[in-house]
Formats: sequence, structure tokens, C-alpha cells
Amino acid sequence: MEGRQEIEKSAGTAEEAIQEACLELGASRDEVEIEVLSEGTRGILGIGGQAARVRVIRKEGAAPKAEGFLRGVIRFLGLAGDVRVWEKDSDVEVKIYGDDSGILIGRHGRTLDAIQLLTEIVANKGSNRRVRVRVDIEDYKERQATKLADFARKMADKAVKEKREIVLRPTNALERKVIHSALNEDPRVTTESMGVEPNRKVTIRPTNNERTAAPEAH
Repeated sequence: MEGRQEIEKSAGTAEEAIQEACLELGASRDEVEIEVLSEGTRGILGIGGQAARVRVIRKEGAAPKAEGFLRGVIRFLGLAGDVRVWEKDSDVEVKIYGDDSGILIGRHGRTLDAIQLLTEIVANKGSNRRVRVRVDIEDYKERQATKLADFARKMADKAVKEKREIVLRPTNALERKVIHSALNEDPRVTTESMGVEPNRKVTIRPTNNERTAAPEAH
């Protein structure tokens, strides 16, 4: 990750100095913090004036903030873990590997979900543009998504075979997205999210089949 970047610049006015500093840093005004060290003076008839001077600091990006926070959490807990962070499509992806992964994942991934939420809050602090942060530990979420997609396909087979809709257990938004994506190209069924959080569920319904409610599938 790139370190902190800052530059001091002098010019006829503070505004000119700021513009020159931003140009040199390759950053926009929204991406920097500005400190005016001296407003400068005009002088008399252009003689004896002093240049304005500013310090312009490039704000730390979301990725390094996320990485620093997670390394701090792991260190605070006395655990060992390798944190890998990169940017993807303007979002931040984080992978953590280590022998203590189970502690960080928690029961049903709840600790991992909490870690991701806190990391996203830290990464977006002081930023005008919200960045989504996705944290995975030992590819836990990837494995769970694969299992969930397989389960969704099995439930689709069941719905078609029994000619009735299948109502799945309540799931979060990301899990529902996995289910919808897994069955999106299956012409035999349609999927629909119904209900209100935190009890929102996905219903799998055979195409052109009369709506007949079924018990929840677990």
C-alpha cells in the first residue's frame, strides 16, 4: 500500500499553491487535506511581498485504512493472520488467512460479519465517496456461497418435481443474492424475495405453476 503523501507549495496566493500541489500529487481537492501555512502578502507595487505557502496531504485511501484496522484487530486479539487487501471495481476486497481463523469467523460467520461492518465504517471515515468493503477469512464466504448455491439448485429441482413453490428460511441480502444468481438462468423456476428484514425469505416457484405455499426448507 502507498504511504502518506504530502507536499508543501508556495505561490502568489494560497489558492494557486493549492492547485499546484494537487496537480503535483495527481489528486483532486476532495482527495486531499489542506493546511494554509501562510496567506502571503502583496507588498507595495509588487515589491516586498511574500508568497503564500500551503501544506497539502493526500488522504489515506480506503484500502490502506481497512488493512491497518484489520491488522490492529488481529494484533489486539493476540492472533496471527496474513491480511491481503486490494481494490476491485472501486471497492475493497480483503482476504485473511491464518491458524486462528475460526475465532475470527465465529458461529455461522457472525463474527466475520461484524468485522466486515466495522472495517467498512473505518475505511469510509472522512470520505465523501462510500466504498464497499468485503472481508473473507480462509475463503469461508466463498465456500458458504457455493454450498448455498448448490442448496438452491436442489430446492429448485424439488419445486419442479413436486410442482409447488418452496419457501426458504430467512436469509440476509447477500445470501438472497447468491440464491437468485444461482437460479437466474434456470428456465424451470422463478425466484422472489418476500417479507421484511430480518425475516425476508426467497421463494422458489415452478414456472407457470399455480402458487401453492409450502413449508420452509432448511
